[in-house]
Amino acid sequence: MRWQWVILVLGATTFCGAAYGSGDSASPASAARSPAQPASSPADGTEPARRATPAELRRLADHAAFLRGRYVREAIGMRLDIPRGQHLLAGAEARRVDTALRGVDDAHLIGWMIDENKNVTDANLRIVRLRWRHDGFVASDAAALEPAMLLDAARARPRVPRLAGSGGALLRYADAPERDGPTVVWSEERQPDDASTSVFDCHALRLARKGVLEISIVGVDAKAAKSCVGRLRDMAASVHFEAEADYSAWAKGERLAAYSLSGMITQTQ
Repeated sequence: MRWQWVILVLGATTFCGAAYGSGDSASPASAARSPAQPASSPADGTEPARRATPAELRRLADHAAFLRGRYVREAIGMRLDIPRGQHLLAGAEARRVDTALRGVDDAHLIGWMIDENKNVTDANLRIVRLRWRHDGFVASDAAALEPAMLLDAARARPRVPRLAGSGGALLRYADAPERDGPTVVWSEERQPDDASTSVFDCHALRLARKGVLEISIVGVDAKAAKSCVGRLRDMAASVHFEAEADYSAWAKGERLAAYSLSGMITQTQ
């Protein structure tokens, strides 16, 4: 079984280049511990992202302000229900923890969710990542959800990573992309570079007027992949945007993203 986690490691220095403005809240909030202190950063913002040391990671775990109930991202006019049995880190804190585990700073990450009985120092975490791409209105295209055409495009066109994922080569769509209004859900089997076995990445996209909310579980095995699409579909169904921010088939006057819906799914130009 190959999850996207690392036996973890973090410090008193910066793990993300810059603080991430959030405007986040939860109702109700369950975190009884003090919030983690904002990480400092050099004036030029050039400190590279890195994995944490064990001592640093323990300090993060001690101060992690996990949320339960409802997560509100005021900056983009969005709210979602945190599933029962899960808790979530939001905004800058989500980025600090994710960077501490992976050594990569994800500028699009706005939420990081795990089982409520787990903490960031635990192994075998099943992580749900929430990412917001403020790239503009993503237009649909005629063949956006035809699996064979998507697979051909993913293999033939230059790759432009846009989603959380395992990298490597796309082998197939285990669950073909399926659209229901502003939501698209699917799973794909990938062969990561330098890995002996394939893994599955599960994605849900919730379209909005000015961008796309992505909810992803990546790097899971075939057994876990059987349930992750349904889990993400349920989460996406709980997402609500304010009227002026919500998706409309006719986004008159909105800035268009530089890619179409099929380009987002296939992560190609």
